[in-house]
Amino acid sequence: MTQKDQRRYPRYRCDGIAQMTKPGDKFAMRAPLTDVSAGGFYVETMTPLPEGTELEISLEIGRVELYGHGVVETRHPAIGNGVAFTKMTPQNEKALQAVINKITNADEIHSPQVSQSFPPEFEALLALLERKSVLKREELITELKAITARR
Repeated sequence: MTQKDQRRYPRYRCDGIAQMTKPGDKFAMRAPLTDVSAGGFYVETMTPLPEGTELEISLEIGRVELYGHGVVETRHPAIGNGVAFTKMTPQNEKALQAVINKITNADEIHSPQVSQSFPPEFEALLALLERKSVLKREELITELKAITARR
Protein backbone atom coordinates (compact mmCIF):
# COMPACT_ATOMS: atom_id res chain seq x y z
CA MET A 1 0.00 0.00 0.00
CA THR A 2 1.46 3.38 -0.97
CA GLN A 3 1.64 6.36 1.37
CA LYS A 4 -0.99 8.12 -0.76
CA ASP A 5 -3.35 5.13 -0.28
CA GLN A 6 -2.89 5.38 3.51
CA ARG A 7 -4.09 9.00 3.70
CA ARG A 8 -7.54 9.52 5.19
CA TYR A 9 -7.98 12.98 3.65
CA PRO A 10 -6.96 14.41 0.27
CA ARG A 11 -4.14 16.95 0.35
CA TYR A 12 -4.31 20.32 -1.39
CA ARG A 13 -1.43 22.56 -2.42
CA CYS A 14 -1.38 25.89 -0.67
CA ASP A 15 0.94 28.69 0.29
CA GLY A 16 1.30 29.68 3.88
CA ILE A 17 3.45 29.66 6.97
CA ALA A 18 3.44 27.13 9.78
CA GLN A 19 4.72 28.06 13.20
CA MET A 20 5.41 25.01 15.34
CA THR A 21 6.46 24.91 18.98
CA LYS A 22 7.32 21.90 21.10
CA PRO A 23 5.37 22.06 24.38
CA GLY A 24 7.49 23.88 26.94
CA ASP A 25 9.83 25.48 24.36
CA LYS A 26 10.09 29.26 24.17
CA PHE A 27 11.03 29.40 20.51
CA ALA A 28 8.91 28.41 17.55
CA MET A 29 10.07 26.93 14.27
CA ARG A 30 8.65 28.72 11.21
CA ALA A 31 8.47 26.92 7.89
CA PRO A 32 6.74 27.31 4.52
CA LEU A 33 3.50 25.38 4.28
CA THR A 34 3.18 23.46 1.00
CA ASP A 35 -0.07 21.57 1.38
CA VAL A 36 -2.95 21.06 3.76
CA SER A 37 -5.73 18.56 4.41
CA ALA A 38 -8.44 18.03 6.99
CA GLY A 39 -5.99 15.72 8.77
CA GLY A 40 -2.76 17.70 8.68
CA PHE A 41 -0.22 19.56 6.58
CA TYR A 42 3.28 19.45 5.10
CA VAL A 43 6.07 21.97 5.68
CA GLU A 44 9.39 22.42 3.92
CA THR A 45 12.41 22.60 6.18
CA MET A 46 16.06 21.71 5.88
CA THR A 47 16.01 20.55 9.52
CA PRO A 48 12.90 18.40 9.93
CA LEU A 49 11.75 17.36 13.37
CA PRO A 50 11.82 13.71 14.48
CA GLU A 51 8.70 11.58 13.96
CA GLY A 52 6.48 11.52 17.02
CA THR A 53 7.34 15.10 18.08
CA GLU A 54 4.28 16.76 19.63
CA LEU A 55 3.66 20.34 18.57
CA GLU A 56 1.57 23.41 19.23
CA ILE A 57 0.67 24.77 15.81
CA SER A 58 -0.21 28.08 14.24
CA LEU A 59 -0.94 28.14 10.49
CA GLU A 60 -1.29 31.23 8.32
CA ILE A 61 -2.97 30.47 5.01
CA GLY A 62 -3.93 33.61 3.12
CA ARG A 63 -5.65 35.83 5.66
CA VAL A 64 -6.74 32.92 7.83
CA GLU A 65 -4.95 31.90 11.03
CA LEU A 66 -5.54 28.46 12.53
CA TYR A 67 -4.39 27.07 15.86
CA GLY A 68 -4.17 23.57 17.22
CA HIS A 69 -1.96 20.70 18.25
CA GLY A 70 -0.28 18.06 16.14
CA VAL A 71 2.33 15.36 15.91
CA VAL A 72 5.07 14.83 13.33
CA GLU A 73 4.06 11.82 11.22
CA THR A 74 6.73 11.88 8.52
CA ARG A 75 10.30 13.13 8.34
CA HIS A 76 12.13 13.64 5.06
CA PRO A 77 15.75 14.76 5.73
CA ALA A 78 16.55 18.15 4.15
CA ILE A 79 13.02 18.30 2.68
CA GLY A 80 10.35 18.59 5.37
CA ASN A 81 7.78 17.17 7.75
CA GLY A 82 4.26 15.83 7.50
CA VAL A 83 2.27 16.85 10.57
CA ALA A 84 -1.07 15.35 11.66
CA PHE A 85 -3.59 17.41 13.59
CA THR A 86 -4.33 15.89 17.01
CA LYS A 87 -6.47 18.59 18.60
CA MET A 88 -8.33 21.61 17.25
CA THR A 89 -11.25 23.66 18.49
CA PRO A 90 -14.49 23.43 16.50
CA GLN A 91 -13.95 27.06 15.44
CA ASN A 92 -10.51 26.23 14.02
CA GLU A 93 -11.84 23.07 12.34
CA LYS A 94 -14.50 25.19 10.65
CA ALA A 95 -11.89 27.73 9.52
CA LEU A 96 -9.72 24.91 8.16
CA GLN A 97 -12.65 23.51 6.18
CA ALA A 98 -13.34 27.00 4.79
CA VAL A 99 -9.70 27.22 3.64
CA ILE A 100 -9.96 23.81 1.96
CA ASN A 101 -13.27 24.81 0.33
CA LYS A 102 -11.67 27.93 -1.04
CA ILE A 103 -8.68 25.98 -2.39
CA THR A 104 -10.90 23.41 -4.09
CA ASN A 105 -13.53 25.94 -5.15
CA ALA A 106 -16.08 23.76 -3.35
CA ASP A 107 -17.65 26.88 -1.90
CA GLU A 108 -20.23 27.76 -4.57
CA ILE A 109 -19.95 31.47 -3.82
CA HIS A 110 -16.42 31.37 -5.23
CA SER A 111 -17.17 28.88 -7.99
CA PRO A 112 -18.16 30.73 -11.17
CA GLN A 113 -20.73 29.04 -13.36
CA VAL A 114 -19.72 28.90 -17.00
CA SER A 115 -22.73 29.52 -19.19
CA GLN A 116 -20.77 29.67 -22.40
CA SER A 117 -20.40 26.83 -24.87
CA PHE A 118 -16.89 25.97 -26.05
CA PRO A 119 -15.50 23.71 -28.79
CA PRO A 120 -15.35 20.02 -27.74
CA GLU A 121 -11.55 20.18 -27.16
CA PHE A 122 -11.96 23.02 -24.65
CA GLU A 123 -14.90 21.30 -22.97
CA ALA A 124 -12.74 18.16 -22.53
CA LEU A 125 -9.95 20.27 -21.03
CA LEU A 126 -12.39 22.06 -18.69
CA ALA A 127 -13.79 18.70 -17.57
CA LEU A 128 -10.26 17.48 -16.86
CA LEU A 129 -9.45 20.55 -14.78
CA GLU A 130 -12.71 20.23 -12.84
CA ARG A 131 -11.82 16.60 -12.09
CA LYS A 132 -8.21 17.32 -11.17
CA SER A 133 -7.27 20.94 -10.51
CA VAL A 134 -3.55 20.26 -10.15
CA LEU A 135 -1.74 18.45 -12.95
CA LYS A 136 1.89 17.60 -13.49
CA ARG A 137 3.28 18.65 -16.86
CA GLU A 138 3.41 15.04 -18.07
CA GLU A 139 -0.23 14.46 -17.09
CA LEU A 140 -1.36 17.56 -18.97
CA ILE A 141 0.59 16.59 -22.10
CA THR A 142 -0.89 13.06 -22.01
CA GLU A 143 -4.42 14.46 -21.66
CA LEU A 144 -3.89 17.03 -24.44
CA LYS A 145 -2.66 14.27 -26.77
CA ALA A 146 -5.74 12.18 -25.94
CA ILE A 147 -8.04 15.13 -26.60
CA THR A 148 -6.30 15.85 -29.91
CA ALA A 149 -6.59 12.17 -30.93
CA ARG A 150 -10.37 12.27 -30.38
CA ARG A 151 -10.85 15.05 -32.95
